[in-house]
Amino acid sequence: MEVTNTSLYITPVTCHMCGEKHIPFWSLQRRTMVTDSNIFGIYQYKKALAGKEHCNYNLVRVTICPNCYFASGHTNDFISESSIKKDLPEPFNKEPIVEKWLASIPKRYTLIEPYLEGLFGEMRSPRQALLSYDLAILSCSAIMKVEEAKSEKARNYAIGVKSAFYMLIKAELLMGYKKGEAADKLAKSALAKLTKIYPYLQREHSVKAGFLTGMLGLYFDIPKVVGQSYSFLQEYDKLNKVRLGTDEHKVLVSSKKKFTEAYQSRAEFSRQNLKGFNKPFEF
Repeated sequence: MEVTNTSLYITPVTCHMCGEKHIPFWSLQRRTMVTDSNIFGIYQYKKALAGKEHCNYNLVRVTICPNCYFASGHTNDFISESSIKKDLPEPFNKEPIVEKWLASIPKRYTLIEPYLEGLFGEMRSPRQALLSYDLAILSCSAIMKVEEAKSEKARNYAIGVKSAFYMLIKAELLMGYKKGEAADKLAKSALAKLTKIYPYLQREHSVKAGFLTGMLGLYFDIPKVVGQSYSFLQEYDKLNKVRLGTDEHKVLVSSKKKFTEAYQSRAEFSRQNLKGFNKPFEF
């Protein structure tokens, strides 16, 4: 498949679930878009830089396997065809999850059948883009069931944070399509998911969840959630055990700074005072 929008490029990947090969994973070229972000850190693609072609990457971020409809916006959830690695990482090498996923293909096909034309390319309609996030969330849910089958102490729910991000990106798209009520409902679902998985998260995933939970608490004006998130981020590294230069440290510094600023002017972050999920001034 060739690229139509010159601000995109393709990485060929193979599906972890069914083995489908040569799936085009669409990525955005660097230094092509002027971006902003909403209060949750979800990117908005405002306009193209000079000489570049505009692309709302949120429309094509999620790659969908055309055979089993596994979907993800992350290349590491697929097998890079330039990689020589043959062993499948957890949890894709678990036969039960693969068997169940393949057995449920007809259910997902029913969901997407009316929107198949163009669904796997770069020119998705708004409805197709929203549907791609539904498939990504379903994919995350399937993987999370592997974790739920483990003992409580062994569970790793990092995939749940990814799922919450998909929900919030979809909510951002809905807000842009003037579907504020649906966007708010989805944002509440993201908050519920993060709250449920929070005890099982570690390191940067825990920090990301703490930040998102706090910002959602500000948006929906839930003081208890806001206070808990603020205390969590402030006290996270009170023993100075987070190593400099790690993803955990980078996420902590960024999240703590942003949430502290938001907390200090928290009334301004409630949905009554925002334009969609955006502040009317730089955040």
